[in-house]
Amino acid sequence: MLGREGLIVWLEERDRQHYQDIEQNRKIREALTRYPDLKQNTSRWRDIRYCTPALNGSVTDCEIKHACGCCPDSLIYVWPYVENDGFRLYAHPTPFTVGNKYID
Repeated sequence: MLGREGLIVWLEERDRQHYQDIEQNRKIREALTRYPDLKQNTSRWRDIRYCTPALNGSVTDCEIKHACGCCPDSLIYVWPYVENDGFRLYAHPTPFTVGNKYID
């Protein structure tokens, strides 16, 4: 059971999370207005990414992840993106595969 101080900390954290949710929703709405073909992609790791083919020629960075952390021959996935105000918008379609992890 939370006492007064614990409850205050819990409420502050909820306020912070709520603000972050509102801010995230604002950024998604702005992106949807700018890119009407915006889609939401959820990866097998439950990462949510917002992507549009309109950015395919203007992405500046990429996120790289192995398909599996334990298998030495797992695929390498790449998600190209552009970041604005801490919000990433990805090229579409994503991800694409560029190879496998190094094998000895």
